[in-house]
Amino acid sequence: GRRPPDLRSFPPSIPTYGDFANPMQGTSTGDNARYVRWSWQVSADETDYRPVSKGGGHCKWRGLNRSVVRWGQSGEMYRTLPGAALRNAERMASTALVFSDTGMLGLNVRVLLPGQVFIASGPGIEVRVGHPLAHLSFLNSRVATILLRTLTPKLTTSAGYIRRLPCPEAIIHDPS
Repeated sequence: GRRPPDLRSFPPSIPTYGDFANPMQGTSTGDNARYVRWSWQVSADETDYRPVSKGGGHCKWRGLNRSVVRWGQSGEMYRTLPGAALRNAERMASTALVFSDTGMLGLNVRVLLPGQVFIASGPGIEVRVGHPLAHLSFLNSRVATILLRTLTPKLTTSAGYIRRLPCPEAIIHDPS
C-alpha cells in the first residue's frame, strides 16, 4: 500500500490551526484525588471550588461538566504545591473550547462553560480568529482526527499537535 504523506513538514503556504487559535495545557493540581471533586460532593458555602473541565471520556460538543476543582481566587495555590503547576490561568476567561487529552476514538472537543476552568486532563483552546463553533465543527470532524493521527504517534493529544493541524482559513470563518 501507499504510505500516507508526512504531515509534519507541510509547505508554509498551508495555514495551521495554530494560526487561528491557541491550544494550551491546563493546570496540574499535583493531587487530583485531593483537589478535584464531583460537583455534588461540595456544598454551596465552599467558595474555593470552581467548575472544571477535565478529561474522562469521549464526549464531543458539550459535556463532562460534573467536576469541580479547589481553585480559590485564581488558582495561585498551585504555584507552591509539590507536583502542581499553574498553567495559563490568565487565559481561562478568554478560553472557549476544551478537549480530552487521551482517547482512542479521536479528538473530542467541547465548549468551555462560563466560569469554568480547565486542568491538565482537559486542556483549553483560546480562539483568536473566527467563531468558536466553526472551530468546534472542524476539530470534531473525522478529517481533523485523521490528520491528527498522522501527526502524533501516541494516544495522547497534546496542544502542540493540535496547533500543527493543517486548517484552511475558510473553515474557521464558515458561519454554518
